[in-house]
Amino acid sequence: MPYVITCQKSYDDFSSKQPDRGADLCFPSERSRRVADEIWHPRQKGRFQDGRYVLEVPYSDSRELVMDVLKHGPEVEVLVPPALRTEVRDKLEQARAQYGGAESALKKRFFTGRGGKNKR
Repeated sequence: MPYVITCQKSYDDFSSKQPDRGADLCFPSERSRRVADEIWHPRQKGRFQDGRYVLEVPYSDSRELVMDVLKHGPEVEVLVPPALRTEVRDKLEQARAQYGGAESALKKRFFTGRGGKNKR
């Protein structure tokens, strides 16, 4: 039985229109078998290519698709379209900035009170 990643939803549920775009997602060989069993969209297409799995997913609104891509972290690459690739990259860069430095802005706000003293 396939693992359903989107709870039987389509990536056009956020809007009332039919999918008008498609995304190609590439998964490495070590992840490919599992992803091949997942249902991301009722009209998805997938193929094995050079040991990797390429998943073609139709969508009209990228929000849910981006979140599903981010769940796979470095184990997935958006091949096309460029706009979706950029959107995922920007989200990853935001996450990296949040965790990247010795002290992130969020950490400073959370742990530092007025006058600069640590609340802990």
